[in-house]
This record gives sequence, structure tokens and C-alpha cells, in this order.
Amino acid sequence: MPNINIYVSDELKDRMDRAGGPKWSAVAQQAFELELAHIEARKETDMLSRTIERLRASKAENAMITENDGRTSGRSWAAEVAEYAELKRAAAFSAETRSGSPLDAEYTYQKICGTDERPTTDEMALLFYGDEDMAEFELSDDFLTGFLKGAAEVWEEVADKI
Repeated sequence: MPNINIYVSDELKDRMDRAGGPKWSAVAQQAFELELAHIEARKETDMLSRTIERLRASKAENAMITENDGRTSGRSWAAEVAEYAELKRAAAFSAETRSGSPLDAEYTYQKICGTDERPTTDEMALLFYGDEDMAEFELSDDFLTGFLKGAAEVWEEVADKI
């Protein structure tokens, strides 16, 4: 086992000598272990804080990218595919949902299409992505929010010209 030198004050050394009893090397080792545990815990907490901060930023960036993808898809649908009544309903529903409440893909589809019937995943993929083959992709809240915003933007640009 390696040796280290520890310096203590004369007064502390006198008190240790008078106390007798414990093996001071073992006492010092326990103190070192305890302090190292505190240091390692602080480092772990700092690492977790940095990890959380990094993941929060990544989450926000992902949400922004996904919403922008939805906005692009919504604008494309509105400009190239949507019927008048669907676009009007999409714009109205977009205004209703700006409160930040979560969106459900099936319900959003029903509101836009003016139906109570449950859509298939292919029907939802065709509406939101313009492609039935995209049915396996998740229609997240961010994507749906962007889709509705994009459709509403087109509606606002054309509504008074129709």
C-alpha cells in the first residue's frame, strides 16, 4: 500500500497522541473515502445537469424541425390538394388549437374532413404527408400543429380572394 504524508498542526498532533486508540491511518482513509464520495457525487450531478440541458436543447430543436416539416406539408396540402370546405375547417381548427392543447391525429383528420368516421392510417398519411406509404410515421403533436399552421397560412392568403 502506498504511503502519503499528511501534515497536521502541532496542537492536533498532541491531541491525537493523548487520545491514543484508533489507527489514524484508517481514520484518514475513511475521511478520504467520504470526501471522494462527495466529490464524485457532485461530478455526477454536474454531468446529469449538463446531460439534461443538452437533451432539452435537442428536444426543442427536434420539435422545431418537426413543426416546420408539418408546416411545409400543411402548406403543400392546402395549395395543391385541399377542397374549399376542408381548408376552411383546417384554418378554423388551427385557430381553436392555438391554446397549446395536445392534438390527436384521428380527431384532427375528422375535424378537417368534416367526418365522424375513424380514418385509416393510410387515409391519415395521405392527408398529412401526401403519401399513403408514410402511414408508419408518427403524427406527433408538433407535426400536426405545424400542419394546421401551414394550412391556415394558405387560407389567410387566399380567403379574401375566393
